[in-house]
Amino acid sequence: MSKSVTAILAASSLFLAELGSLSGCTSPASQAKVQIGQPIPEVTAVLSQQQKAVAPVTVFIAVDQTGSMNDARVSFLKPQDLNPLVTTIQSVGGTLAIASICSDSNRPLIRITYPQPPKLTTAAFHNPAKPEEPPKTGNPFKIKQARKEYGELSQVYQKLAAEDRQTLARYNQQIEELQRQNRLSYQKIESQIESLLNHPRNCQATDIQSSVHRANLLFQEPKSDLAKYPRRYALFITDGLDTFSSQPAKLTSDQVLLVNGSQAVGIFQTIPHQSFESPKAALEQLRWLIKHPESAK
Repeated sequence: MSKSVTAILAASSLFLAELGSLSGCTSPASQAKVQIGQPIPEVTAVLSQQQKAVAPVTVFIAVDQTGSMNDARVSFLKPQDLNPLVTTIQSVGGTLAIASICSDSNRPLIRITYPQPPKLTTAAFHNPAKPEEPPKTGNPFKIKQARKEYGELSQVYQKLAAEDRQTLARYNQQIEELQRQNRLSYQKIESQIESLLNHPRNCQATDIQSSVHRANLLFQEPKSDLAKYPRRYALFITDGLDTFSSQPAKLTSDQVLLVNGSQAVGIFQTIPHQSFESPKAALEQLRWLIKHPESAK
């Protein structure tokens, strides 16, 4: 993770921790008279659009670049096909790693890690209840006193509501800066991904086991910046036919997706997986699984 993203995360954590301190901007006596109600409309809109908190993910994608994939008639995975998946991973935080399956697949992965974005809660705001306007008929003295209290409470409400808007604006700025840093981080590896995915299917042998081994290493890495046990997903775009080994592959993953274009699955025969006809369909399912972790069995 880049130093700039780490700095943003630290600032975001400090920012969210300090949101509650804004209540000191208004006198305790005035605040005591204002009831706690629902968030102001602007805050409600953001909270309703905010995705529910889910654990970060580790996603491994391996693309077979051997000639047999032409025989399997599996469509190519294009660089732009990854964009929706990258956006989804950014929304929850996690690692994306991409590898090629070729004659020797034991090579470093192209990878990037996105921090978990801070989540906004109602506890970060005053959430003042709007005062009710007093009746206009009745005892003149009581009406006068009620109108005076109503005016005071209205002023306090407007002040607290303004502070909530400022809090929301600061949060939005933090999110915008984090998104900007995420885009810059992806741009640094984008050319590598394009080079890998645009590589012709001309490898003379298929070394899938080494790719599976790399996936296992990735999934077993200790995590410090993200949750200790992120959800793990693996997507293999391959016919499953390993030139060097016919032994069933062993993979530790919460969900495996396989795009192979045929009923034969090769070394994946003992690995529970979901089968897909095209890479795009598998990527769409992967995005759905990330957003609905309870469905990954």
